[in-house]
Amino acid sequence: RVWVREEARQASALLEFHHVCCDGVAAMQFVEDLLTAYANEYSTESITEKSEPSRPMRPLAPEQLRDRARFGLSLAGHLLRAPLAIFAAVGLSEFFVHRPSPIAVPKDQSNQPAAPHDPSKEAPASVSYRFSRAKVEELRGLAHRLGVTVNDLLVRDLLSSIEAWNGRHAADSEKCVRVSVPVNLRLKSDEQLPATNVVSMVFVDRKPGRYRKPLRLLRSIRRDTWIIKRFRMGLAFNSVLSLLSRFQGALARLLVTDRCMASAVLSNLGPQLDKAPLPRRQGRIVIGPATLDDIEFLPPIRPLTRMALGVITYGGELTVSLQYDASCLSNDSAQSFLADYTSMVASTAIGVRDLSPAPARAPRPAPAWRFRSPAAARGTAVALSAIAE
Repeated sequence: RVWVREEARQASALLEFHHVCCDGVAAMQFVEDLLTAYANEYSTESITEKSEPSRPMRPLAPEQLRDRARFGLSLAGHLLRAPLAIFAAVGLSEFFVHRPSPIAVPKDQSNQPAAPHDPSKEAPASVSYRFSRAKVEELRGLAHRLGVTVNDLLVRDLLSSIEAWNGRHAADSEKCVRVSVPVNLRLKSDEQLPATNVVSMVFVDRKPGRYRKPLRLLRSIRRDTWIIKRFRMGLAFNSVLSLLSRFQGALARLLVTDRCMASAVLSNLGPQLDKAPLPRRQGRIVIGPATLDDIEFLPPIRPLTRMALGVITYGGELTVSLQYDASCLSNDSAQSFLADYTSMVASTAIGVRDLSPAPARAPRPAPAWRFRSPAAARGTAVALSAIAE
């Protein structure tokens, strides 16, 4: 669904995609197609730009939709990944054993929470903040020096922000904090895949107080994300969902609405539109008299997951948008949380939170035979999978 609001000097468009249709990456592909079609329409109607050739639409291969649930794996590939089932089982048990703490609702909210968002109306309850290009470069430079990714830094600071927020506003703040992170499962061969879902979910759990030093917390997150990317651990979540769907009512019992599945969601789409072959001025897409000034991205939320943060880079700047549950949180509370979070990220960018150097290279999993603890199963899975691949 699309809403367009026109004002005196600018216009805004709100596009709503149901997750049944596509994931965030596919939504941005659709936006790119929409802008390309608009540019071609404008060049056709404009007298001064009639000679400008039409820009080709992104090539699509609809036949690839048949295999989108195979994620590029053959039967042999599935068999070779079998050792990772041990690792996945450990992670799955942690998912069900740990009960994450939802974002605390302040008792002294300065205004009353609004009614829940009505999907038939225009705008969801959200706030946003934009980091300058200079700040983004600082963040990237720090990530490079520490041997991590910008997303690792964003996840770490979100965990720390939630822990600090719940410590101020919750009576019981000792439960673990869980951030849900969508993982794109597309391969290079999927470049012409039409808009659809090729996504999974991984969960980063940390107990308050376990990692007192921010750098130690960052290293633990980097270790997890490296393993997730290297061995495509996101496939485990999809496999579990596929298995549960074979049993009537199993998924419904899992997705109960009275249990918090994650404290928050952090979805980073990266510089999707910066790659689009469209005319630009100072990093921003320009079509005739219109300039695409900014774009925001709002992931969905579910019951008791009261915040979802969408991160997108456009024109070298990074925008963090926060959709919140308006049935329990006020706009002032959401603004306060986002201010705390972005302030922490800004401190991270200038190196305040990470004073000692981290390894330049990602840690590699230790051989399984060196373990003398319950982590042996996890190490065995990683080692065997590395040999198999």
